[in-house]
Amino acid sequence: MTDLNLPGMSGLDLLKKIRAEYPETTVVLVTAYGTIKTAVEAMRSGAYDYLTKPVHPYELRALVERVFERRDLVEEVRTLRTSIDQKFGFEKIIGRSNALLRVLESAARVAQTDATVLVLGETGTGKELLAKAIHFNSPAASGRPWLSIVALSQGNCWNLSCSDTCEAPSPAL
Repeated sequence: MTDLNLPGMSGLDLLKKIRAEYPETTVVLVTAYGTIKTAVEAMRSGAYDYLTKPVHPYELRALVERVFERRDLVEEVRTLRTSIDQKFGFEKIIGRSNALLRVLESAARVAQTDATVLVLGETGTGKELLAKAIHFNSPAASGRPWLSIVALSQGNCWNLSCSDTCEAPSPAL
């Protein structure tokens, strides 16, 4: 918690510095001179909340409880992401053939891009495992959910797995 008016710098400047150096730190601005303009600027700059003085004890207690809940949720998300990374890492795909090693090498490279990837192969060859490894090791994993869609068209069936929006391939494929 910091006041908006500080000696030597503003609370907004301190907020921006904290967010730049410690992005996971929760910052609450408090002021006796609150305006809608400063409240909007504080929230846009990353403040968790903006309080005007006098701060009531019950309001402060509720805010602190929300801050701790947020911290716990952030830690839980971090733990779950680590668990997913371990579960769907390329190292979980077992095989020693040169062909598979080339596929894994290519998949690891493409996972670092925002390219759309279509994985084709016979039933039981590990297409979905490879697709998940690509997704969960890509920048998209932090912002997009994993979707698995079964598409039926003209007697053909495709199991489409993707991270954002999918379109069924044409029956010619």
